[in-house]
Amino acid sequence: LHYPGAREPVVIEYRGAQLRAIAAGRRITGDLSFDLADSGQLQAQYDLPWPARAAPDQPLRGRLRADIRDLRPLSLVLPAIDLARGRLAADLTLAGTGAAPQVAGEVALRDAAVTIPALGVQWRDVELSARSTDGRHAQLTGTARSGDGALRLHGTLDVATPPRWTARLKLEGENFEVVKIPQAWLLASPRLDLDMHPRALHVRGEVDIPRGRLAPRDLSNAVRVSD
Repeated sequence: LHYPGAREPVVIEYRGAQLRAIAAGRRITGDLSFDLADSGQLQAQYDLPWPARAAPDQPLRGRLRADIRDLRPLSLVLPAIDLARGRLAADLTLAGTGAAPQVAGEVALRDAAVTIPALGVQWRDVELSARSTDGRHAQLTGTARSGDGALRLHGTLDVATPPRWTARLKLEGENFEVVKIPQAWLLASPRLDLDMHPRALHVRGEVDIPRGRLAPRDLSNAVRVSD
């Protein structure tokens, strides 16, 4: 499959895909598989009420496993960044009911390199994971390096009453290179607490700028507006 990317075409190779569904009574069961050639694979099994909206109290059962080794296709939905390297792994189980679904397991991004062309920086050694044992609360952790600095993220995500959710995160770092373009170069050392829910983001803390340089464009030849 070929798609136009922001800077170059995105090619998604696959060897095969299979979807199987069996309807029996008021339930539907089956499985789904994608073989993405050398880029990875995705497999899922499901056992769901049917029709879903008519059975909010019926149990949900399912499992999703994925191992994606080429993240460049994500540029289709995140055009501002380039994921030059990395691996996305997921092992999730679905439980609960249609009215109160629960998803437990782990989703993890490992050994990723993220380039942000507009800022002129590359984040290296990017690690990000979300892990839940009960399908209602998840532990979030993350690390990244940029320049000679580092960034760390940890916190919790509460999805006990979907679709409402809350997240409490702590973001800390030292000398993290956030901008490296001709007009600006900045290092940041944040110490922030973030409280998030669907309608608001509250940020507390401070961000130190230990080093930086600003070089605005020369505007001496710009046309001045007459009085």
